[in-house]
Amino acid sequence: MKARLLIIITLLFTFQIFGQGFSGFRTDKGDSDLQKIIGAGQSPNFVLFPDDNDSSNLLKFLYGEGNNFLGQAGVTLGSNSGAVYTEVGGGSFLKLFRLSLGVMVSNTNADTTEEEQIAEAYQKLVSYGGNTVLNIEYPWLFYKNDDYNLNILSRLFLKGTADLPAMGSKTEDWAGSGSIGMNFYVDAATIPLSSADKDAIKIFFDSNTSCIIGTDVYKANLGIKDSKFLFGQLTAGLVYKSLKVSFVFATFSSEQTLRNNKTIAGIQGIK
Repeated sequence: MKARLLIIITLLFTFQIFGQGFSGFRTDKGDSDLQKIIGAGQSPNFVLFPDDNDSSNLLKFLYGEGNNFLGQAGVTLGSNSGAVYTEVGGGSFLKLFRLSLGVMVSNTNADTTEEEQIAEAYQKLVSYGGNTVLNIEYPWLFYKNDDYNLNILSRLFLKGTADLPAMGSKTEDWAGSGSIGMNFYVDAATIPLSSADKDAIKIFFDSNTSCIIGTDVYKANLGIKDSKFLFGQLTAGLVYKSLKVSFVFATFSSEQTLRNNKTIAGIQGIK
């Protein structure tokens, strides 16, 4: 309980100082970068497999200008575990991709050492992947309507993770993984809470599917049989102004023990 309380307090502080990151499309975002996307067959409202210039402009629209430091932040809570994640830095890479580095500190309240190990490893898997995360993403599909009431984004990603004992892992040995996959996000605005409130609550759905290759320690931490496996998850939630609440409500995998394992709740500060 103390560990979870510390995580929540840390996150509340993080909201105020570092609450920035992609979490749906906001009508207060300037769309001047989108207007620059005028490639063959492209439009500001629909982009498919953008080239380097179009991808660079789309990334500026999604994440803001230049490099972002101490950006995206959030907390996830499972039945026996919790974690705080902060993106240390992120920015455009070769104009076509976005490169980001993040760190996560996790904790578990399970009763036994083996349960602690598996609960913590699963928490990392469904959250960001590890306590140190390097991610490269390419936004291959983008759509929005004129009023931003319906928005769709799909990204291809390449990710490397490392669990370092110095950052609180339950095992003393280093564990790492690499993955490649695709993310699909859609949100839709609902009715505003009042006539004076211009921001409507947004309902969102997010799916994530990846092929993962881990070290032997990574496999042992998760309690699975094969270090090469398929894993996917379905997430749904709400976005309102500077707050995003989400729930991982289903998981699927080539490893049976990772299928519909546990519900993970998340909360993230944005701006």
